Amino acid sequence: MINQNELLQLFERIANGTASNHDLQVYNEWCNSFQAENVPVQRPFEEKQMKILAALNERISSGRRINHMKWSAAAAILLICTVAAFTWRHKQATVSANWSSGQAQVQHNPNSTVLILADGTQVELGATQKGKIGQQSGTYISKKSDSSLVYVFNGKNTSGNSAVVQYNSLVIGKGQQFQLQLPDGTKVWINAGSSLKFPVNFQRQPQREVILSGEAYFEVASYANKPFVVATACQKIEVLGTNFNVESYPEDSDSRTTLLEGTVRINHQLELSPGEQAIVRHSGETDKKHVNTAAVVAWKNGYFSFDGESIYDIMPKLGRWYDMEVSYDENLPGDKFEASISRSRSMTDVLDFLQRTKLVKFRIEGHRIIVSRYQ
Repeated sequence: MINQNELLQLFERIANGTASNHDLQVYNEWCNSFQAENVPVQRPFEEKQMKILAALNERISSGRRINHMKWSAAAAILLICTVAAFTWRHKQATVSANWSSGQAQVQHNPNSTVLILADGTQVELGATQKGKIGQQSGTYISKKSDSSLVYVFNGKNTSGNSAVVQYNSLVIGKGQQFQLQLPDGTKVWINAGSSLKFPVNFQRQPQREVILSGEAYFEVASYANKPFVVATACQKIEVLGTNFNVESYPEDSDSRTTLLEGTVRINHQLELSPGEQAIVRHSGETDKKHVNTAAVVAWKNGYFSFDGESIYDIMPKLGRWYDMEVSYDENLPGDKFEASISRSRSMTDVLDFLQRTKLVKFRIEGHRIIVSRYQ
């Protein structure tokens, strides 16, 4: 196992352009061996990585090396591992930033997640005590924790009009995520800035259909002869019992469905296998590809995970989580980012880290993040 002194020497060889292909392979293997629970990350060690990353970026941009691909790959590897160090660094450590802390430390409203009942009553879940919230159509509604809600059907429909299906909606505020158990036992994790509309029970419907705006991860309970359907603005996803993620925000140009287990069918035609993602554009065009499913659902586990994403892909996610608007200057770089960052980090930390790559920089004006090319 390579020790820290040997690793720092390896960093130096990568930065000054003398590293061999074997050196890069050793470094890559070291990155892949990172374990959050047993690798202590010290600030001087992390800062050394950052300095070398800056040197690599300077070397690549200046064109001093002919083998551009080799050193671009080295910088990408170093960025991945530096992000890992950033993620696992002790939570009490702070990162200096170039903005006023009063501007950058934006806090979300803790009461901004709302349950809308069938009669229009709005329940602010952040201000609601744990325990039973109410009962509708034979279904008990309970708040189990600060971020979870459970619907349990008791087998008796108490609604006076058996022809009417009652719907509830769960609207998730910026900077929050919520777990919901539907009355059939299906579990749903709902991301920030999203909403889910669903029946109070599924007894009167030939299928279990819910309506999603935004992003959610589903673990669907098996239910004989009653398929589960997720409807978004431009697609319907049919399942019998499976785990999948749906991302379909109104401001996005497409909807993305990623399958982890089981089988789903999109718009009655496109079937997915585990590890595949369907992309449905508002024009009706569809496509599918293999993706890193762990990166897609990292949000559910409390992380931002950027798997080869551009700054245009990254910033809307940060904007929804930190409740900020985003605008872009012209001529931003097309570089792709590889990173995994805890969503418990402050906005200052996350932006400061991205800025350290010397690809982009940020400034805060009121409630807006402005992204520009690093000068």
